[in-house]
Amino acid sequence: MFSEVFQKRTQDELDDYFQVGTRLTTPEITEVPTGWPKPWFFGRMLLFVGMLYFVQYLAFQQFRNSLMLPGMMITGALAMPFATAILFFELNSPRNVSFPRVLTLLCAGGVLSIFVSLIGFELTSLHRYLGAPAAGIIEETGKLIAVVLMVRKGDKLYILNGCLFGAAVGAGFAAFESAGYAFNAFLSGLPDKTTAGILFAAEGMVKSIMLRGILAPFGHVAWTAITAGVLWRARVHKPSLADAMTDGKFLRAFFLVVLLHTTWNFTAGFGLLLALPFMALVGVVSWYLVFGIVQQGLRQVSGAQTMTKTGVLRAFDPSALKTV
Repeated sequence: MFSEVFQKRTQDELDDYFQVGTRLTTPEITEVPTGWPKPWFFGRMLLFVGMLYFVQYLAFQQFRNSLMLPGMMITGALAMPFATAILFFELNSPRNVSFPRVLTLLCAGGVLSIFVSLIGFELTSLHRYLGAPAAGIIEETGKLIAVVLMVRKGDKLYILNGCLFGAAVGAGFAAFESAGYAFNAFLSGLPDKTTAGILFAAEGMVKSIMLRGILAPFGHVAWTAITAGVLWRARVHKPSLADAMTDGKFLRAFFLVVLLHTTWNFTAGFGLLLALPFMALVGVVSWYLVFGIVQQGLRQVSGAQTMTKTGVLRAFDPSALKTV
């Protein structure tokens, strides 16, 4: 799957790689490969943004200039979620979603999902009774609402599209949340405004960024990709979005994602060393589900190709694939 990550590419190949998703650049369904995609650009993006963060960190250490800190927070918090969102962009084999759309979902969807979640926390007060695990219910609901609100009329019902939309919104949520945690880590560790105090607080901020960056692919990005992918699958069989959201299979998948998120937050209170095995288990289960849904998405595309080539469909309509 990752065999092409380190393969050399020309600048023209890099430029052409993202020229997809428009009326003129979306390939015909019969031209879409149905084997497992071999994503590669996500690795380069992670390396690029990671290097930007590392240079900022070195500059801060060398010149002791606090103006570097906001950039470190933003770049460090964005690196891993953004790279993971690009991974899902590459897994979207129909190539019918443009990269600007992904950026819009990541930025606007991330902000919207956090805003909706904050409303949920305020209205329900679940966090006062359940503590950190309440986020599993409220935040997964908030992210899914953001995905649904950003759906466009005429969007195809590809399962892989749903995974990409969910991953982009989840990546935005993860990045903005991590930046907030990094800022809080800096403030809580700031004994005074001297150079020594700022350096001390910055080390706590860096630890927060690094830890949350390493864990990012196993949390919000994967969870929202799962729920949105299953929702898109349900939409193929249901007459409306409302009916799809009450589908039994979707509700079971959503409940499972909430359970994974709740377990993650609950075990985080055990301390890092005790929590890591539980987080690793949650991460493995999450990506097992992701790959399962991606496989279903590839089968959907394969079924569409077969039906198109045999003349059952003149133009691909995913809603016709109720037997896939």
